[in-house]
This record gives sequence, structure tokens and C-alpha cells, in this order.
Amino acid sequence: MLFYCLELFWIRPVDGINDDWGMYSTLSGAYLGYPEAHVMFFLYPLSWLLCKLYELCSFIPWYGLFQHGVQIACLCVIYHRAMRIWHRHDSQDAFWKPALTIFCILFFLVNLNVLSEAQYTTTAGLAAAAAIFCFITTKINSSVIVFFADNIPTFVFAWIAFSMRQNILYLMLPMAGMMWISKWIIARHNGSENLALKLFGFALLLGLGMGIFWGINAAAYSAPQWSDFRKINHYRERVGDFYQWPEYEECADELTALGITEEAYMYRRNGAPYIGHNMSVNDWKQMHDIARSCYLARTSMRERLKNIVIGSINVFFYEDGMQPANLLAGLLILLTFPLILIRRNWQALIVYLCYLFGRSVSWIYVLYEGRFPKRIIQPLITVDFLIVFGLLLGFNLLCLENRKRYALILPLVLSLSVLSLYLTKVNVDENYHAHEETWEELKAYCHAHPDNFYIWTYDSGTLENYCESPFDMTLDTYNNFFYTNWGVVCNPNSKIKLSAHGIGDFGQDVADSDHVYFILREAPFNREHPVVMYFRHTYNVESEIADIFTAGDTVYHVYQLK
Repeated sequence: MLFYCLELFWIRPVDGINDDWGMYSTLSGAYLGYPEAHVMFFLYPLSWLLCKLYELCSFIPWYGLFQHGVQIACLCVIYHRAMRIWHRHDSQDAFWKPALTIFCILFFLVNLNVLSEAQYTTTAGLAAAAAIFCFITTKINSSVIVFFADNIPTFVFAWIAFSMRQNILYLMLPMAGMMWISKWIIARHNGSENLALKLFGFALLLGLGMGIFWGINAAAYSAPQWSDFRKINHYRERVGDFYQWPEYEECADELTALGITEEAYMYRRNGAPYIGHNMSVNDWKQMHDIARSCYLARTSMRERLKNIVIGSINVFFYEDGMQPANLLAGLLILLTFPLILIRRNWQALIVYLCYLFGRSVSWIYVLYEGRFPKRIIQPLITVDFLIVFGLLLGFNLLCLENRKRYALILPLVLSLSVLSLYLTKVNVDENYHAHEETWEELKAYCHAHPDNFYIWTYDSGTLENYCESPFDMTLDTYNNFFYTNWGVVCNPNSKIKLSAHGIGDFGQDVADSDHVYFILREAPFNREHPVVMYFRHTYNVESEIADIFTAGDTVYHVYQLK
């Protein structure tokens, strides 16, 4: 409780990225005025549950409580497992030393930054990593009933991860699969009973649960508009987040063949009037294929292989609040192999080699794609940490019964914990809390004019100052403003929101409206902003400054089309 109070009142947690804000606002009712369960990434059973909780009691921040609750549950289960293993080794040392060591490792090194910048991707990553840890630390030579009972947390955390962010669980499946194989090899050598029933039954039950969740989700998104939205969101992610929008010169012939002019493409590329405006599923697929072919043409296989080698090393030196966890994970991976040789533990060697093979598959895929932001690296480093931690602990490679070990280990862990606390605090303050005043005053301006509808665009200085708490309970956050450059606008719910403000196709109706305004930070070339230019060139309207206000240390101009 003391450590979590440090997190809440000193570091002050935030939502990691604005996609969480988008899902929270839809689920809570802040986006439409009523809770809605169709969101970008959560599978429908989970989003439906959160939606119902908001309907039941709207003043409780269910979204943030759910994310923090999942993370705390993961830490508690891992801690309980780790202490159970420590007791199994019959250590005679004082209880508090290993207890404090293990807890500091889990809270401060593995999860502090994840908890401080909570987001659906990293929370799903921790849940998936916890599931793998629980599986590898379950004794295979126990009875069938005990084996499945011990794996209840494995099932729960894996299903939660799958419901929150399927791609993250898929990234970890190679490592999970190799852990399954290593457990089979060792158990078969040791002559464990009912091996096929345990391991194949485990895989069947896990897959069955995932299939049920996926089936419910497919049924919930079976209507044409929702089915198209899921496909569009997939292509949007691939184009925007991985291949990137190519320069016009790279794909001029392909675009001309589709009847897309340079002007039309540049508006599309710059999210004008909003990202994906009037683009069908087929349009997005064509754009995806063009972006992919351009990416492959500009990036040679040799360059990609070089990036894989360099990137596989650089990830351990990645900062952005992730140190010292990343570097320590890399050191533990290197340290484990000589420890295995010193202890001459062939079973640990099999598990270690299987893990390295699975890890190589996961990381090569990520690095080959050429884009690995913090929210992708963090879950993979977390699972690295927990698998190696499980190896060191489960096979007693550190000799836990030697009480003198703690004279070195405990001070080192405490020092690293203090360093992690400091670095996380600095990271959260610099990336989020530094913008808090601007963010709150920007929202307050919109709230103070409830009859107006404000449009925020890319590079407008609005969402760039994002700083939102996971425990925010404001249910009118999105009532009268609209951000044009993120995936939420592709959701059919956005059309409902726009229609409530008299906006149909986001075209002539925007130009004709006397209560629609654009907010842009003060800049000399705002009238050349792609969104403003789109309306000027398409509907022959000019932008005029209707108001000027200051939020934090940023001056904003409010434009209206005339």
C-alpha cells in the first residue's frame, strides 16, 4: 500500500496514449452522451462489461480501475508464486529479505512505468507475461486437478490479454509455445503421469476460451458498418503505424490508375478533412497495398536484416522511462546461461534454449516490421524479465538458501528501485504533467462554450498536450469537440456524434455552420493548414479568427469558416 501510494500521489499516473482516452470516452458516455461498447481494440465481451458498469454507476472511473486492477492482480499472483517457490527451496534466511527483494523487483523494476503510464497495450502485455510466468512455474508432476487449478491464473490473465489487445498476445505466443514444448520434454523425461491430458487439455481449454470470446466479438461486429470498421481500423494501423504514408512521387502511377490526383492524395495523407474521410474498406485496402509495396521498395532486405541486428541490441538501451528494467533484463538473459552451466542443470538449459528460440521469433517479427514504439517494446521486455526470473527462481540458479547472497542482492535491488522511481517520475513529468495546465485549460475553454462545436486537427497543438488521468471522472470531456486525426473518427459512433451537432458528411455542412470552429495554436501559416485548405479549395470559404485565448503558455486562435 505504501508503494502504491507513492505511485498515486507522488508520480501521479496518467493514460499512456490518447487511444485509451478514446476508448474510455466511448465506454463511459463522454463521447456520445451515453455509454457505447463498440470500441477500437477491446473485444466485445470486455467492452460490454465495462460499458454496463458505467451504466450502473457512471461516477466511478471503471476504465482506470480495471487497468490498475489487472496490473495489481498480476503482481500479487506472481509474488505469491515466487514466494511459494522460495519456500519450496527450504531457505533458512529471514522471511522479509526474499519477500522484499521479490516485491521490489516486481513493483519497481518490472511494472512501475507500466503502472504509471497505463495503457491497454502494456496492461495486456503484463497480463500475458503473468500468464506465461504462472504456466512455467506450475508443477507438471502434480495431479491433473491440481495442475489445472494452479493454472487458473494462467487462463484468466491470458484471456484478459486477448480481450484487451490480441496482437500483443500473438507476439508472445512463440515464447509461450516454446515454454509448453520445454515443459513437455522435461515432464516426459521425468515420467510424469497424464502428461497428454494435462498439456493438451491446457492448450485446448485456453484456445476454447479465446474462441468463445472471439465468436462473441464477431457476432457483436457482424453488422456491415461494424465489420467494415474493424477492417478499416486494421488497414489504418498498418498504413499509419508501420508502412507509413508514402510520398506522392513514390506511388504516382498507382494513384493515377485509381483516379486519385496529387491534391486529393495529399489531403488524404494529411488527414483532411479527417483521416479516412469517404474512404471505403476497398479504398483502405488499396492504400494499404500501395504503402506496403512502397515500403518494401524503399527498404532493402539487407537494410532490414541490419536493422534487426542493431535493433535487437538497442532495445535494451531504450530509455523513455523504461530503465533500468530494460538493461537489467538484458543482463539477466546473459547471466542465466553461465549460471546454468555452473549448476549443471540440463533441464534449465532446455527451458532456456526453448525460450531463446521463441524470443527470436517474436523479436525478429517486431524488428522486421521496422517500427517498435515503447508500447510494443515494454510488454516484450516484461515477458523477458518474467521468464528469466521464473528460470532463476524455479531452478534455484541463484541458490536462495544461501543467506549471504542477500547481502549483495537486496541493497542492489533497493538501489535500482530508487533509480527506477526517479526515472519514472522524471519521464511522466516531462512527457505528461508538463502539459497538464495547457490540457486542462484547453478543455475548459471548449466546455465554457457548450453551444459551439470545436474541431481539433493534427499539428494544431491540441492533442499534442495530452495529459489525462486514468481515474478521470469527467463525463462531458468530448461533448463538443472532435479530433480529426486518430482512429476513433473511423468508428461509426463518430458519425452519430457529428450528426448530433448537425454535421452529416463533414463537408458543406461544416462550411455553412455558424457554430463550428477550428482551434489551432498561434502560427504564421495556419491558413495553409491542410484541413483549412481543404475547405477553402473544396467549398470556396475563407477562415477568419473568431477568438483568441491562452491555455498554459500556448496561445490558440479560434477560426470559423465564412
